[in-house]
Amino acid sequence: MDDTTMFRWMEGDSLAPPCQSEQEVIDTILEVIAPHAHASSVLYDLGCGDGRICIAATRRFGCFSRGVEIEAELIVAFQSTIHAYQVEDKVQALHQDLLQVDLSDATIIVLYLLPEAIEQLRAPLLAFLQRGGFLVCNTWGVKGWEPIAKVLTGFAQNVNLFVFDKSSLPTDATVTDATTSHP
Repeated sequence: MDDTTMFRWMEGDSLAPPCQSEQEVIDTILEVIAPHAHASSVLYDLGCGDGRICIAATRRFGCFSRGVEIEAELIVAFQSTIHAYQVEDKVQALHQDLLQVDLSDATIIVLYLLPEAIEQLRAPLLAFLQRGGFLVCNTWGVKGWEPIAKVLTGFAQNVNLFVFDKSSLPTDATVTDATTSHP
């Protein structure tokens, strides 16, 4: 994986935008998660594409990373990169539906998903933040939650990163409310 990799547009139904994050956005995400990322951290990238955030985070912080992607072609590319960088002991490419993934061991979640997909993940994200997790959303935040930071990035300074932790949640938020209020 190098910085000259061309952007690729994906076709069809998707929970994620049809393009990957540019390198400057990835670099900023790494800066944002730095205070929370260490060797025992477990980072999940939901809709990870070719896994560039997982690989970069593991190489920089030594954390465990799991990228979740449904597109088989992208998983193959991700697995190839894992092998090329020899990080098989720290990085996993999970070929599955991100709505079905078990996030119970996650300490950091990064996502670049469409607002509808974020809404579908509201209950697991709420549970994740309530147990002390750290969440970075690329472009769209979580409706009704107050980010602890909003970071502007990208080569044209046109990409918003929304950063959430437990303090972002409404005081009355419960997993039951998230599940029943937002189907």
